[in-house]
Amino acid sequence: METIQTVHTACDPKAAKGMTQVDDEGFGAVLSRYSASLYRIAFRKLGNAEDAEDALQDGLLSACKNMHQFRGDAQFSTWLGSIVLNSARMQLRRRQYRNFVSLDESQENLDEGNPIGAERLEDSSPDAEETLQQTQARENLERIAEGTLKARFFRARMQVIAIARRALDSPRTANAVSSNR
Repeated sequence: METIQTVHTACDPKAAKGMTQVDDEGFGAVLSRYSASLYRIAFRKLGNAEDAEDALQDGLLSACKNMHQFRGDAQFSTWLGSIVLNSARMQLRRRQYRNFVSLDESQENLDEGNPIGAERLEDSSPDAEETLQQTQARENLERIAEGTLKARFFRARMQVIAIARRALDSPRTANAVSSNR
C-alpha cells in the first residue's frame, strides 16, 4: 500500500518510548498490520475511499511525528485509531467549505447540453424586477409624511385587535349557547 511506504519512509520508529511491539515486528510490519482496520475507521467516518486514504495517510504521518507522545497507557492500535479518526474529522471539517462536482456527473450534464453544475449554481440574489419593486416601495415610504404613517399603523392595529376579539369571542359565545340548552 502506497500510504504505508510514504509513512514508513517519513517516520522514525526509534522515537517511540516503550514500544516493544514496534521493536519486535518492525515499524513497516506494524503499519501493514493495522492499515486495513485504520482505513475502515476513516472510511466509516468519511464514506469516500479517496478521503479515507488521505485521512489514513495524514493520521499515520501525524502519529509518526508525535510518536514520542505515546505513553503506553493504551494499546498502540487504539492510539493509532484515535489519531486516524481525528484526521478523518478534520477532513470532514475541510469538506464543509468545498463543493465537489463529480467528473462523471459533469460529463453526463455536458452530454445532455447542460452546463456543468448549473443546477448547483443558482443565484439567490434578487432579480432586476424585485430590486425595482423594493426601490419603489422604499421611495413611496420615504415620500409619505410621518403623521400619515402613524395614522395608518394605528388603523391597522385597531383592525387586527377587532379581528382577534371576534375570533376569541366566537368560541365563548358558541360554548355559552350550548351550555344554556
